[in-house]
Amino acid sequence: MSVLGDKKLENVVSCSWEVLNERSLQDALTLETCEVKRKRSLECMVSLETCVHLGSQSDSVPCQLEINVKKENLRITEISIVSEARIIEIYGKCGEYLATSHAEFLDECEDMVVYVADYKFPQPTPECSLKFARMKVKGQMWLYGIYINTEKDTASPDSTVNFHNVNKILKESSHQITDKADKCKKFLQMYSAYCVSGSSQTLPNPQSLLKVFDSLYLSQGSGVGSQAKNASKCFSDYIPAFASFSKSKNEGVFESSSVDTAEKTATSVEADDCVKFIVQELQKHIDRKFCELAASLSCQIDKKLGEIQERQDKKLDEIMHLLQTVKNA
Repeated sequence: MSVLGDKKLENVVSCSWEVLNERSLQDALTLETCEVKRKRSLECMVSLETCVHLGSQSDSVPCQLEINVKKENLRITEISIVSEARIIEIYGKCGEYLATSHAEFLDECEDMVVYVADYKFPQPTPECSLKFARMKVKGQMWLYGIYINTEKDTASPDSTVNFHNVNKILKESSHQITDKADKCKKFLQMYSAYCVSGSSQTLPNPQSLLKVFDSLYLSQGSGVGSQAKNASKCFSDYIPAFASFSKSKNEGVFESSSVDTAEKTATSVEADDCVKFIVQELQKHIDRKFCELAASLSCQIDKKLGEIQERQDKKLDEIMHLLQTVKNA
């Protein structure tokens, strides 16, 4: 029903499978905020109006549900799924693997089974995806209802990177980042400290930021390369788009050919625009690298889980064969 209080939410869920009955995916969702959180019960999650029949004609397409409440300024804290799937894989905002939930069996009636799975997100997220597996009928599944508990997203649209979450993810992944990535993270942390200390009028001068960047990357003589002679060149080596940054109305252009040119043109560019551009490009670069890392880890985990699943299926087939042999004997 996708209702939050008196507000009806639209376009917060999509699925890789088609809806086979007269319902919509929105009907299956029930959203509530932490302030009005109730004790979970089957009655508040499932009704005739929330039952959605999903199906696919292709065996190669998994049943995957995408949920996004970012446009509503919400973040998902907990989720409960009632369906015919015995196993549900939960993925995060960037597609990174979070957990596998083995659903609890509730009931069976007229060749329809009911399983319920619960998951609490370690960090509230505006987006997540659910991959369903082990359905009773291959290529078809009944989704009886999804109960989502949310909280208001208090972060402003222009807020800086949440380094607490970044450090936590890096720690949990046990992945050692490179020296260059670590220095880039320190640079963004230094800028974030300025951002949270006051208004845009207190932001540091772009030239000062470039000097900080120089000291971080070139102090050891091997930050980006022996040919990197100034911070603009350093930025260009990391973020190619930086070299093409320009402003109209005779505000000047950043060039990375020499220190003198950079100093002359930097003075003609408004400080706010320059700072915004630098931070946006660095954030895009870091986000892209983290997404690539998450995708790589997710691919490896999926491969391992697939191998484990294949072995389990083989063992189950052997057990069923032995039981059938004993029964026939």
